[in-house]
Amino acid sequence: AMEGVSATSGDGQFGDDQFGDGQFGDEQDGVITLMMNKLVPYLYTNATTELEHLITQPELIVPLCYIADEMLLHRVRHAALELLIESVDIDNCCSLLRVADDLSEPALRQRCHETMVANLVAVEESEFYDLVPPQVQGQLKVLAQASKSNPLCCGARLHNAKELLAMLRESVDEQELR
Repeated sequence: AMEGVSATSGDGQFGDDQFGDGQFGDEQDGVITLMMNKLVPYLYTNATTELEHLITQPELIVPLCYIADEMLLHRVRHAALELLIESVDIDNCCSLLRVADDLSEPALRQRCHETMVANLVAVEESEFYDLVPPQVQGQLKVLAQASKSNPLCCGARLHNAKELLAMLRESVDEQELR
């Protein structure tokens, strides 16, 4: 996993209309320029080595996901998203959840939810917890409580209510068989 991966930068955020109006903060403009300088060689060569150069800098991963999504660069998008999924931690799960929603990426969303459920107390203290919609916050609290208190799924990596119900159903089925 890469250290320092986050979906926010300075006082701005990546996503929404970030690439549409040309209005970047200096820090974001520098990240976009750096990323585009690394993206152009890949676009010319389509080489795996160039792709590896693209995804070696943590500050470029999130903008790369958005640009690859917009430009339909599936291989780049997939590689960057795999790296993001591996990099989800307590510090970035709230901001990366927004990236997952923006890019309609269920695997990243699942990993963010699992991380949040497993570490909810610490995550709630994050400055980015407000990025999580109130409805999702409520669902995560219920899942965290179930994960910690229910002996059938104690410590489970839950990411949604369906997963919790499936675990409970399997446990009941196993007990019935005995």
